[in-house]
Amino acid sequence: PTSIYTNENLKYVYILDKNNGRVVVLEKNGKFKIQYVSDQIKNSTDLVVSEKEGKIILLTGSKLVYFEPK
Repeated sequence: PTSIYTNENLKYVYILDKNNGRVVVLEKNGKFKIQYVSDQIKNSTDLVVSEKEGKIILLTGSKLVYFEPK
């Protein structure tokens, strides 16, 4: 993984897998929830997540891009 994001307030663990162009979402017990795949993710170097706002925010070069998870 390129980056892992979670904290005590989030329900899930978010893993940025830059090489495979995906963000993997796991339950905190390690159970697979869902993955998001996109060529744009391959250019990302870090991520943060706001479950409250419903956004996964990716750092891509000098830009922030986001998508809304399902």
